[in-house]
Amino acid sequence: MDLTALFQSYRNLLFAIAYRLLGSANDSEDMVQDTFADGQQAGLRQCESLFM
Repeated sequence: MDLTALFQSYRNLLFAIAYRLLGSANDSEDMVQDTFADGQQAGLRQCESLFM
């Protein structure tokens, strides 16, 4: 699974979790984007294992 597919599959779940923790839609969106940016830098294999 490529990073785009992972993003599409898990974005809503990660956003919901972040929103519960942060209480801000803007901060939650930033956190989701940062999570995937960090995953991309770490490598797809490591990123994919975080979500499965």
